Amino acid sequence: MAASLKEEIKALERHLRELAAHTDDELTERYLIKRSPRPKGIYWQLRGVVGTVLRWFQARWPWRPDPWPVSLRQNSTAPKSRPLVIWAVGTDRETLREACTNLSERWDSFPGFAPVLIT
Repeated sequence: MAASLKEEIKALERHLRELAAHTDDELTERYLIKRSPRPKGIYWQLRGVVGTVLRWFQARWPWRPDPWPVSLRQNSTAPKSRPLVIWAVGTDRETLREACTNLSERWDSFPGFAPVLIT
């Protein structure tokens, strides 16, 4: 069982390397994200220049805020907690309610995490 799983993983890795080695230029060109033309006028030109300068400074700023603030008012986790994503897309309401109740009873087992429920 374990050997066949390792062989399957190796086969998938080989397949991914082959796909990465041969790019599809037509597909790449079709789905290339193109920058829309900037409207004419001094306002839009200045706005573009200021945006570029701000992005440049922001990329070099030594201190950056946390990208995802998990310390919400209704949340009792620490401000530096990492998000724990709970994916429940397509789950019916009663099953979801039961799962949330079970998780809240065992929440002490997950220190340092903040639950994020995606439905």
